[in-house]
Amino acid sequence: MTVVDYSKLEWGYEAFEDGSGEIGVYVSKLTGEIVCDGEPHTGDPCPVDNIEENADYVHLPSKYNLDLGKVLVMDFADTVPDQYDEIRAIFSSRGAYGRFRSFLTKNHLLDQWYAFEERKKREALVGWCKENDLEVSFSL
Repeated sequence: MTVVDYSKLEWGYEAFEDGSGEIGVYVSKLTGEIVCDGEPHTGDPCPVDNIEENADYVHLPSKYNLDLGKVLVMDFADTVPDQYDEIRAIFSSRGAYGRFRSFLTKNHLLDQWYAFEERKKREALVGWCKENDLEVSFSL
């Protein structure tokens, strides 16, 4: 089984997560290398020709495909049941993430949210790797 370094996987996920799906991050099923389909800041082309059609590479999904967007927020809301209705109301209109951060700060929940988000992101990325026959290594 091919090994993927978690810190590099996380870097690829974080650095290129724009929600649009326009920037592709791929993992080599042969080497575990993280490859980006073009560099948004320099305009450099992808180092692998036709990467989206290459069976040796698998596309890293967006946070929404990993349920790390609004679904994650509502999962977090389940952990603070006395705040659930207010969190749900925050996400009923545009600009929710800014209001959510203010809500978390005001209610002293920001650290709890960050820990929850980090744990769920790790679980989702590791789970995605397993689904794609990739093993994750955690370097110190």
